[in-house]
Amino acid sequence: SGTSLDNEGLAEVCSNCPSLRSLLARDCPKLTAGRLAAEKLRLVSFAKCRHLEFLEVIATQLISLDLGECGALHTLSTCGCPSLREVNLYHSPDGLLSQNQWS
Repeated sequence: SGTSLDNEGLAEVCSNCPSLRSLLARDCPKLTAGRLAAEKLRLVSFAKCRHLEFLEVIATQLISLDLGECGALHTLSTCGCPSLREVNLYHSPDGLLSQNQWS
């Protein structure tokens, strides 16, 4: 069934919650593009956000990023995540990793 979180809502959460350590935004059909910049963020899940196409994450303490079943994702940037240790991309359509932009 999913939640009503959209691009604006995600931006609002990030700007209004500077101490945010964990973000679980699963199955959000209205979320298509996201930019996260959170100093204390350690865990992010966008699992089953099937319409998410673009994601940029700048979170120096981020350890885990879950993008399972995000088949529309074509651009992912994690350049601002030097502590990142786990990225889950399970249930990806053929060619997702080879045809898209990852940095």
